[in-house]
Amino acid sequence: MAVAEELKARQREILEQRDAALAELEKLQAALSADGSEPRELTEEEEKRSKELLKTIDRADEELRALAKRRKELRKQEKRQALIEKARREVRSGKTEVEVIDEPPVYGKGSPYSYFADLVRFSGGPQWPDHAGAAERLRTWSHQVEREIHRKPTSKQSKLALKQLREVYRPLRPEQAQMALKTIRERGSVALEDKPTELRATGITTGGGASATAAAGGAAFVTPIFFVSDYAPFREYGRAFAEATNKQPLPDYGMEVYLPAVLSPAEVATQTEGNQVAERVPTAGYLSGSLQTPAGEVIVSQQLLDRAGPNFSFDRLIFDQLMRDYAPKVDRYVLSRALQEAQSQEWSGNAGTFVLFAKEAAGGFYGQVSKAKAAIRTKEGTVLNPTHLFLRPERWEFIAATFDGMGRPLVVPDYGGPWNAAAGGSDTGDVGIEGATGYRFNGLPAFTDANIPNYGTTNTDQAIVADMSEVWLFEGQVVPRVIPQTYAQNLQVLLQIYAYVTCIVRFPSAVVAIHGTGMAPIEYTH
Repeated sequence: MAVAEELKARQREILEQRDAALAELEKLQAALSADGSEPRELTEEEEKRSKELLKTIDRADEELRALAKRRKELRKQEKRQALIEKARREVRSGKTEVEVIDEPPVYGKGSPYSYFADLVRFSGGPQWPDHAGAAERLRTWSHQVEREIHRKPTSKQSKLALKQLREVYRPLRPEQAQMALKTIRERGSVALEDKPTELRATGITTGGGASATAAAGGAAFVTPIFFVSDYAPFREYGRAFAEATNKQPLPDYGMEVYLPAVLSPAEVATQTEGNQVAERVPTAGYLSGSLQTPAGEVIVSQQLLDRAGPNFSFDRLIFDQLMRDYAPKVDRYVLSRALQEAQSQEWSGNAGTFVLFAKEAAGGFYGQVSKAKAAIRTKEGTVLNPTHLFLRPERWEFIAATFDGMGRPLVVPDYGGPWNAAAGGSDTGDVGIEGATGYRFNGLPAFTDANIPNYGTTNTDQAIVADMSEVWLFEGQVVPRVIPQTYAQNLQVLLQIYAYVTCIVRFPSAVVAIHGTGMAPIEYTH
C-alpha cells in the first residue's frame, strides 16, 4: 500500500508539472496575437522556452504512462497476494489442502534462460546487463531446489543437489556444514514470498569469516540437471567399467583415502594334550588411493554467451562436451587402477590367433574365462566370486559372429530360441554401444568398454574377469564453474569443471586380465 500511495503522489506531482507547462505554453501562444493583429514570429528566447515546455510535457506524458503501467502491475500483484493470503487462511483453518502439482523449473530443457550465463551476469555485479533479472531467476531456482529437497528428499534431483551443496559447504567445519544443510531443508517448506530477498555472490553469508550464520542463496549455486540439448555433439565413449564399481562417498577432507586391510591370516591347528595351541597374529596394514583431480575448461566470449540462439545457450554445449570428455577419462583411470596389480593370465590362443573354442579340454577363450573365474575363487586370502566379464566392443562382436562347424551361431539372443549356445540371454540381440550386452557368457554377465587399454606396449587387447564389488570408487560431485573476472579485460568468460576421484581395489586378485597373442587384433574373413 505504501508503494501505491507513493505512485499516486508522484502521479499528482507530474500532472501538476504538466498542467503548469501547458498553461505557460498557452499563455505564450496567446501573447503572439494579443492586439488582434496577425500572429507575429516567435523571438529566439520565446522559441527556446517553447521547446523546453514541449519537452517537459512529453517527458511528463511518458512518465505518466510508465506510472499507469506500474500501478496496473501493482493491482495485479495485490490481487494475487490477496488470493494467496486467503488460501493460506483456508489451509491454516483446515478447510482445504494445497499442493503444488507442477511448476516448470526456471532453468533446464525448454527454458529460455541459461543458468551459467545468469551466474556470469550475477557475479559481474549491478553494472552488468540484466543483473537484477539474473538475481531474481537464481533466487527462484534456489527456492525450487530447496522445495524439492524438502518434499522429495530421495528424488534424483534432490540427491544430486545435496551432493553439490556438500561441495559448496566443504570449506566449513562438519557441524557448520550440517547446520547449513538443515537450514536448506527447512527453507524448503517456506513459500518464496516469505523468504529473504538477499542473494549474495558468495552464496553463503559468514560471521567473522569462520562460522556460517546463514545459508541464504546457497541452493542457487546447485547446477540444474541438464547438459544436453538437441545439437549434434562430438560423441565419446562413456564409463561402463567405472559404473560397475562399488561406489563409495568421497570423504570430506584430505587428498588420500585409506582402507585398513588384514594382510596375513590367524592360525588354527589341532592341539595335542599338554602342548602349545597354535598361535599366529594376523598382520594388518592400509590400502590407499591418492585423490585425482580431473578438470577441464573452455574460454568463450561474452558475446557468444549473450547472443547464441535462438532457443539455445552456447554454455550448455560447452559443459556438455566437457562432461562427455570427463566420463572416459575417469573410466580409464579406474581401469588402470584395477589392472595395476591384477592377476595376469597370458594366453597364446591357437597359433597366435583368437579362437572361441578348441577341441582340447577347456580350450579357447571360453576355457580362459573359466580359468580366470577359478583363479579368483581359489586365490588364498581372497576367495571371491567373479561378477563381470569386460571386453572391448570389437572383441565382443567378433565373438557374436562366431559359428560352429555346422554354421550355427554360438551367441544367440532369447528370441532365437538358443540351445547349447556359448552366450545367451538378450531379449532383442541389441548390445548397445557400451555397458551391459544383455548376454551371459560362461555364466558371467558380459559387458563392453572401449576404454580397456591394450596390454602394455603391444597391439593386443585384454579381457577382464572381476568381482566388481571389490573395486571401490570414491568420486565427488562434478563442480561446474563460471569465472568472468579472469578474462574480463577481453570480455571473455572461463567455463570450467573439476572433480575429485580415487579408486582402491580392496583385493587386487579379484581382477584377472586375460592377454597375450590370443588377443591379437581381430581379422574378419573376406
